[in-house]
Amino acid sequence: MNVNGQWKYPLIILLSPVRMLLLSFWVCRISSAAFPLPEGHHALRILQTTMFQNPSITDFEIIALLGDVETHTVESHTGKISFLQPWANSSLTPIEWKRLEKVAKIYLIGFNQTVHNIIQALNISYPAVAQSLMFCEIQPNGTTRGYYDAAANRKPLVIFSADAGVWAAQKKDPAALSIAHYLNQNTGTLATLRSLFSQCIKVLKTFLQTGKATVERQELPVAVVFARESPTGSGSLLLVCRVTGFYPRPIKVAWLQDEEGMPDNSMVNTTQILPNHDLTYQIRSSLVIPPAGTHRYSCKVEHSSLGGKSLVIPWERGENLKTGVTAGSICGGVIVVSIATAAFYWWYKKHREYEDVNRAPAVV
Repeated sequence: MNVNGQWKYPLIILLSPVRMLLLSFWVCRISSAAFPLPEGHHALRILQTTMFQNPSITDFEIIALLGDVETHTVESHTGKISFLQPWANSSLTPIEWKRLEKVAKIYLIGFNQTVHNIIQALNISYPAVAQSLMFCEIQPNGTTRGYYDAAANRKPLVIFSADAGVWAAQKKDPAALSIAHYLNQNTGTLATLRSLFSQCIKVLKTFLQTGKATVERQELPVAVVFARESPTGSGSLLLVCRVTGFYPRPIKVAWLQDEEGMPDNSMVNTTQILPNHDLTYQIRSSLVIPPAGTHRYSCKVEHSSLGGKSLVIPWERGENLKTGVTAGSICGGVIVVSIATAAFYWWYKKHREYEDVNRAPAVV
């Protein structure tokens, strides 16, 4: 926002918790520093993208996710709810779905009018893009919580907590304070949000029963370690541990030196967790090591699907560069994970960041 009160860029409002899919991950990175993201993978999330072409023309897309599984969409022109999972329709009765459609239409009318009012009050020019994502969740101790977050031009502005029942500025700048004050004066919007969060918890409880097999599934990670010349040109080696095919999303990847944790000064770089095309995830971690030495290095993976055990993938000096190590062991027993070197080489040459790795696990 410049000194004349004009927005330098078109308005982008994020009313959010998180991811999910590519857009959801992008939202999380924008506001994760200030926004209390869901703690588990059983939250109900409503992601909305709205394009305000002018004061009279508005288009939107709405998608619902249970955890990171897409469950429902709302059609832009009719407001009708569509079902994306075989169990999604049976979660509620036809009468209950009709009621939800009615609530959604009332919400959208209020949402559009509120954004138009903010655009006019702050003298923002059209077109304006609004993205929104609210969530509710039931925590392990049985308590519930929900949030509705807002940002402009990728910067956090205000947040609504279902517990507090009011909007609060995330940053002490004029725009955030002005919008928070405006929204708190709108009693109709506050009442609608409280009702939405109440309905959200009720629907979530039902979804967690009908969609339990989908959101609680466990997919084993497949890991491979390979070495390549370090891009620094110092003669050192770059060990890469690529882990893919796992679900749910939370995972821990670490490097071991001689079966112990790495020294604090180790050059380790780990990517963010990225989605695969089949609703599993992947992550990569790299380690810079000297070209010669006697240390042994391993990649250690911890994931809920491993039943409390760890997947350890060793790398031995003398192996060819740019090829995969195809064996891993489970602490307390041994699981060998194999992958064809030719398939991995093809993947590497094509740079298929989101392609899954063929896997053929064997138990020894």
